[in-house]
Amino acid sequence: MGGIGSGRREYADTPTVSQCVPFCSDNVSEFAESPGSDGAMWWGDRGDPDMLMAIKAEGESIIVEGRADVLRLIYHTEDTDTGDVIEKFDYAVPLDYTECYFGGYRTWFRCPDCSERVGKLYLPPGGYRFSCRECLELGYETSRTSGDEVKQAELRYRRAFRKADKDNRRPHPNGKPMLPDRAKGQHHETFDRLMAEVRAARHRWDEKRREKERDLLRKMRD
Repeated sequence: MGGIGSGRREYADTPTVSQCVPFCSDNVSEFAESPGSDGAMWWGDRGDPDMLMAIKAEGESIIVEGRADVLRLIYHTEDTDTGDVIEKFDYAVPLDYTECYFGGYRTWFRCPDCSERVGKLYLPPGGYRFSCRECLELGYETSRTSGDEVKQAELRYRRAFRKADKDNRRPHPNGKPMLPDRAKGQHHETFDRLMAEVRAARHRWDEKRREKERDLLRKMRD
C-alpha cells in the first residue's frame, strides 16, 4: 500500500524525509556494544551546541548478549534569545539486532511510538521528538514531484548543486549559498564539470518555469 508520499501529491502537506533531521542506527554502535555506557552525539551539524544530545545505553539485550537493549535520548530546547530551557526530553528508543550473513550483527531502532523496526528515525521541522517515517507520515521528495516538470527540474538542480558543493549543501530558498564551493584538494577540471551540470540543471529549471508561466497566461486569455 502506498504511503503519504505516493500519488495524490496535491494532498500531501506533511514534510518530506529530506526536510527532517535523520538519526541513523548505524551511528550508535559504540553505545549498543557497551550496555551501561553513556556519552553524547550530534544529531545535526557537528559542533552546534543546539544539536547535541546525551545518550545512555541501558540494559542488556536478550537477543544478542553483550549489547544494549535500549538507548535513552536526553536533550532539551532553549529560548534562542534568553537561553532559558523551554522543554526537557528524556525517552527510550528500544534496540533490535539481526545477524549478518558474514558474521556480526546489525543494529536497528524500534520506533518509540509504534515499535516498528527501522534503520532511521527522524526529527521533523518544528518537531522535538524522534519517530519513524510512517508515524510522521513523511514523504519522499521524488514522489511528490512526480508528474510536475517544474518540480522535477528543480529537484535535479538541487541535486546537482549538492553534488558539486564541498559540504553537500543544497541551495536555500533565500539564495544562500549562491554557488557551490569546491572541496579542498578536488581537481579544478572535476569541479568545472560539476559546475557545468549545475548551470545546465538551473537553465533547465528556469526554462520549465517560464513554460509554465506562459501556459498559465495562455489559459487566462482563453
